[in-house]
Amino acid sequence: EALAIAPSDRLPMLFPLSLAVAAYPMLLPLLCGARLCLFDLRARGLAPIAEWLRRDGVTVVYLSPTVARFLGEGVDGATFPALRLVVLGGERVDGDAVEIVRRRFGAGLQVANCYGSTETGVLTFAFVDEGQQEVEGPVPVGWPIPGMELLVLGADGQPVAAGEMGELHVRSRSLFEGY
Repeated sequence: EALAIAPSDRLPMLFPLSLAVAAYPMLLPLLCGARLCLFDLRARGLAPIAEWLRRDGVTVVYLSPTVARFLGEGVDGATFPALRLVVLGGERVDGDAVEIVRRRFGAGLQVANCYGSTETGVLTFAFVDEGQQEVEGPVPVGWPIPGMELLVLGADGQPVAAGEMGELHVRSRSLFEGY
């Protein structure tokens, strides 16, 4: 729901199935009726990815800021008419990462920051304002996705005051017992 994935969308599978991060890009399109496009990054490398994204009409791609930086000159100047959304995650997302994505993939596309953990999956999304030309500092992680409740608790198990440090606790019927 947070990303408005529809049956018309095409999402890439770039991660090996052995990584926990592979579950999100693999299951999301399948659960929403969208197409899952496979690309063997280990065998093919990054060089052909721009042409592949364009040829397969990928509409939504999930990348870490580091991978976006490493895509390099092979993506700069290319056009991606089908691409509507780049979701950044897996590490801190800042204004520099947003600028790199817009320069490499197009100034008008939507950019989102997602936050989650291996144990819980994706917890939050924040969309970067499309009209915001420059983003300074870290991009907020946003608000919990539907069905997730996030609490910051102190050592006593009670919620801490706004701005105070604590431990993030997640409540959701989608979590395995014990998380």
